[in-house]
Amino acid sequence: MVTECDQLILQLIDKLGGDHTLQLMLESSLTRARNRAAAEMDPELFAALPWPQDVEQYAEYLTRLSRWVPQQPEDPVWREPWRASNGVDSSREGFDRTCHFYYLLDQRIEDVAVAHARKHMVTEVLDENYEDLDYDASLREDPWFGEWLKKFSAALGTFLDEPVSFGDGLLDKLQAARSYELDHSLVDGHPFNAPSGWRTFNQFLNRAVKAAGRPVDDPSSNAMVVSPVDGTIAAVRTLDENATIVGDLGVQHTHVYADARELLGAEDAAAFAGGSVVRLVPGPYASRRFVAPVAGVLKEVSVDAAPKTLRLAVGLSGRGERDGRFVVKPEDDGFDFVQHVGRAVLESDVGPIAVVPVAANKAQPDFIAQEGAYLEKGDDLGFGASDVLLFLNKDVRLDALKEQAGIQRGKALAKTKLANSINARSPVIKNSPFAGMSNLQIAGFIAGFLVATYSFADLLAHIHVF
Repeated sequence: MVTECDQLILQLIDKLGGDHTLQLMLESSLTRARNRAAAEMDPELFAALPWPQDVEQYAEYLTRLSRWVPQQPEDPVWREPWRASNGVDSSREGFDRTCHFYYLLDQRIEDVAVAHARKHMVTEVLDENYEDLDYDASLREDPWFGEWLKKFSAALGTFLDEPVSFGDGLLDKLQAARSYELDHSLVDGHPFNAPSGWRTFNQFLNRAVKAAGRPVDDPSSNAMVVSPVDGTIAAVRTLDENATIVGDLGVQHTHVYADARELLGAEDAAAFAGGSVVRLVPGPYASRRFVAPVAGVLKEVSVDAAPKTLRLAVGLSGRGERDGRFVVKPEDDGFDFVQHVGRAVLESDVGPIAVVPVAANKAQPDFIAQEGAYLEKGDDLGFGASDVLLFLNKDVRLDALKEQAGIQRGKALAKTKLANSINARSPVIKNSPFAGMSNLQIAGFIAGFLVATYSFADLLAHIHVF
């Protein structure tokens, strides 16, 4: 099977075959990346990554990367002990491999081009193209290569939508890896809620989970707001009176956030002024589905028609807790990443609650629930997010929520105004006349109904007498 990435790799090889300057710049960047990493990178991470040095090796590297399927890594270099101590089953492999791809191409050419040319005895090529080389530039600043890089970056990951990505034997391997908890997604050995099975890896990644696998805390009441995903509590921030996020929510892979007005729209954002936002990063082995954190009516559900383009740079961390690991940060001359933002606003008896799923480049969030639908707490909202932001109104309390702690989908994150109150929502059946009503409201309704019934019976009695 020839993939879109395969075609782009062939285009690159063909271009480099006729453009010696571009080939020289590529191989110089590869050489410099390896030399810098050998000196500055965590030695175990350096040993775990491939370091191509010429066009042939780079083409082979790209082919393998484009067909990479995430699995539970056996090498401890991909794990973070500091996360495990907080109850997070985490893997950095996908993040590190993505950063590595860009790191190879983000080296300043400088005089390494000259050294590389002399090493390979191609001084005639160097002399011929010397005027064309900018020794204070990076490879990606070449116009042709810049466009090729955008196309290849966008195509990365499309392999996971192909049946070959979920080949024979992979399900057995995933089932043997306890981190995936496939018992929660299988019934008699077959995928739950997927009659035709998982035909691609992305279908598997967005798998449904049985209710018993992720029980919901206090399911009959909105006294507790629950986590919409399995993952890590990456950041907890407040919103000021203008619904602006106070402090930095951080960057995860390819995401940068500004304020609620940009993410939710000015009208919806106003309801969260003085409230808070929790950023959750789904775990590497968890289902990418996200659920309703409270029961309520889905007032709005949408995905941005015009995705936002971000520019991020890849580098290595300095001395500290995670010395010599990849880091990303916003930079004007960084690589282009496309950020897709969805939004789901729930109207509930504890006020509005919003779930904002975010994905990057080829991936984008998708919604299962329809606008106007009534959802119970824990019902499926959608799938396909690498970040999820949970916006809470000012009446929701976050009691000592610990950042960098792991949390399961359906577990309590915060208390609402109904906590320890008689005004807690009763267990009701979907579409019943009591859906979304509190105990107090239901009691009032029943009392009114009894009064009306008694009055009507009394009237009948008087009619009978006359």
